[in-house]
Amino acid sequence: MLLQGDGLWFDEINGIRISSYDILTLMQWLKFEFSPPLFYLLLHFWIKIVGFAPLLLRVFPFMWGVIGVYVTGVVVMDIYKRK
Repeated sequence: MLLQGDGLWFDEINGIRISSYDILTLMQWLKFEFSPPLFYLLLHFWIKIVGFAPLLLRVFPFMWGVIGVYVTGVVVMDIYKRK
């Protein structure tokens, strides 16, 4: 996947739209969302910091994906060492 691809995908646009609400509206909307709410809350503040540049908006989930892989690796190595 290229972080600098042409345009944004539907799910990216939808996440940006949701996260762009003011915090009270966002909290009300998240009651009806099936996705985990923490992503939208963190994206809300990310947008406040970096703005709406497509590359920077794509860095956010990519960064959390890399962190998730790292944490998973640490947990697996810890479990493996215990055996």
